[in-house]
Amino acid sequence: MSFRYALKPFITDPKRHSKDVLFYDDKVVLIRDKFPKSAIHLLLLPRGDLTTVAPAKLTKEQIDPLNEYINLAKEIASNEFYKIWKCKNNEKVKILALLHSAPSLNNLHIHIISDDFHSPSLKTKRHFNSFQSPFAIMIDEIPLDEEDMRRGRNYSESLLKRNMQLHGDDYAGKIKVVKQKLQSEFEAKWIRIIN
Repeated sequence: MSFRYALKPFITDPKRHSKDVLFYDDKVVLIRDKFPKSAIHLLLLPRGDLTTVAPAKLTKEQIDPLNEYINLAKEIASNEFYKIWKCKNNEKVKILALLHSAPSLNNLHIHIISDDFHSPSLKTKRHFNSFQSPFAIMIDEIPLDEEDMRRGRNYSESLLKRNMQLHGDDYAGKIKVVKQKLQSEFEAKWIRIIN
């Protein structure tokens, strides 16, 4: 099976993948991302007809029934995060729900991810920009306007090639510098409570 269909087995037979599956029913499956780009990174996989819909083409009518699952997934992600990390002050972890405008995998999947982007799997400018540029469609942006350029794959792909931007600063392609900055920010806020 092609890598583009790597999520299909989780959708069709979640029981078979129980060590990776956090929740499932007849509408969705929630799994851990195998290559997390943040301290917590889960994937919410819609089942049925929605699995073949392109993220940039999603309608309000299609996304609205998923909202309770998105909220549940964010709660599970937050609980998973706090099993490992404790805040040094009173901050709460921020969990995002987003889609990629031109995903590398065919089955529709919603990223449920902490906003720290602290992970050894975040290795390239492409990885960073897939979450830190307009390539990432926040769930509350659905549906995209008809004129939104992210509906076009070529434009979306061009977003991944942009210079990396973090807190308004331009880091060009310096992923090591960006990762060091992200690590420093993370370590200033969070302390690991289990190994």
